[in-house]
Amino acid sequence: MGILIYDKPFKTYDEQINHLKDDYGLSITDTDFAKYVLSTFSYYDIINGYQECMMINGKFRQGLSIDYLHFFHLFDKGFQNIIFKNSLIIENSFKTKLAAVIAKNYGVDMNDYLDNKNFKYTHKGKIFFPKVKEEILKGIRFFDKQSNRYIYTNQPTKHYFENHNHIPPWILLKNISFGNSINLYSLLKPEDKEEVSDSIIAVSIPVNSKMAFITSSVNLIRAFRNVIAHNLKFVTFHQNKYLLPFDTTKSLINDEILTADITKFNNVYACILAIHVLLGHPILKTKFLYDIYTLIADNPGNSKEYKMIQALICNDYFFITDLGSNFIDKLIHLLDNIRSQ
Repeated sequence: MGILIYDKPFKTYDEQINHLKDDYGLSITDTDFAKYVLSTFSYYDIINGYQECMMINGKFRQGLSIDYLHFFHLFDKGFQNIIFKNSLIIENSFKTKLAAVIAKNYGVDMNDYLDNKNFKYTHKGKIFFPKVKEEILKGIRFFDKQSNRYIYTNQPTKHYFENHNHIPPWILLKNISFGNSINLYSLLKPEDKEEVSDSIIAVSIPVNSKMAFITSSVNLIRAFRNVIAHNLKFVTFHQNKYLLPFDTTKSLINDEILTADITKFNNVYACILAIHVLLGHPILKTKFLYDIYTLIADNPGNSKEYKMIQALICNDYFFITDLGSNFIDKLIHLLDNIRSQ
């Protein structure tokens, strides 16, 4: 039996640096800095994470340096952090509004509001309430045969089970996934779903269009959030399963400057627009957009050299992510629209 030769053997940092210079054509002038980058952010994140958009015919672009990849990575992570933070706000807001309608219409005891009769059996033959309910309950408790009772494992449902006589929906939803809270929304009866939808988007548009936009947007935001949370490739990610409905999105944004030349809403720009719509309140919208603008305009120490690097990074980033060369103009335009409301 032959000896297995691994195609991805361990390489020291010096060997990684030589490989990057000799085989990939990456510019490395400061070996100590390169070792710092590779030992802090990992070869995979810095090299593999961007090679498909930074390499041509197996070589990094002429003159591209590890310093540039390092700064590009920091910018990318900064951008992702803004998306991630606001996706959590969206998730919490969505669950809060969903829980309020469920509690108002079906009570605060889990046995009452999770009764099968309060939800549709299935949504489009793909999501089934009994399965969703089973996943929710498995996620918060298990049956202990020795004590012959359920043991709740996560806070705050554990605290409510042990210290109160019921677990209200606004507590239960704290311990279920964003995906299953979206499934519950999809399985709501039409009148309940309309009530939740109106609490999320107050704009007067056809209710079916509103529901379709909410379902697509929360799923799209969740998909981008999961890519960020699992440290996967973000800059080239497109969500093709949950595209924002084209006409409804254009209607809600209601500004040709922001939607011109767009044929489908499935990239990070679509995610930004979805977050913008679902944040609802002008203060939250302004904070979200201003955080992005601040990241773009960042220049620690007011350095001319860093300003030039930042400009190059932004041009690359906007092109690779399909944000577009006029993204800054769109960002400013969005902020101006909020101020004029």
